[in-house]
Amino acid sequence: MDSVYFRSEIVKYANRLYEKQLISASGGNISVRLDNNEMLITPSGVDKGNLDFEQICLADYEGNISNPTESSNLKLSMESQMHIAIYKARSDVNTIIHSHPLFASAYSATNEKISTNLTGEIFAIVGKPAYVEYARMGSLTLAELVGNSAAESNVLILANHGVIAFGKDLFEAYNRSEIIEYAAHLTFITKLIGNINCLDNEKLNAITDFLKNY
Repeated sequence: MDSVYFRSEIVKYANRLYEKQLISASGGNISVRLDNNEMLITPSGVDKGNLDFEQICLADYEGNISNPTESSNLKLSMESQMHIAIYKARSDVNTIIHSHPLFASAYSATNEKISTNLTGEIFAIVGKPAYVEYARMGSLTLAELVGNSAAESNVLILANHGVIAFGKDLFEAYNRSEIIEYAAHLTFITKLIGNINCLDNEKLNAITDFLKNY
């Protein structure tokens, strides 16, 4: 896989996430799976709104930087083990985005769930998110919990933390990150309005069947 291309793509999507206020300056992280059990991943403590091509770290699945000269002043994202756990659990996943969007993060700090059955488009893109119990950020416990939940959904809500979305490419992971936040907004607004009309299982199953043949 072309690491030069994917470094540029990571910078582009980091800028989009920051501009959409889905991450803060130093928060969130992005990775791309490469061949030979390696990944490109954003570094720790670097301004994601002004990320530079050369700041992207190349790392192996043991969590070691593979390009130490190029990244000598950088540290891997503290959540690198979480990304590795997903890649090990899901061979179909090539990209991962961990974000801290306001409304979805607010729901992560409550016992309320984000409704993804309010519109067909939300359900088609996100499906049903999985909810991961709390563990300290950057901990191996969190990485293990995330890896165990990765098979349940392509979007995970981390208790008192934020969101992880993954997919076959960066656009798919980004789209899921953006849409789960939109769903959180819509969940909040419809509860204020009342008389919520969710799509029932028959309608959701019809969407699932349609997408299989689309």
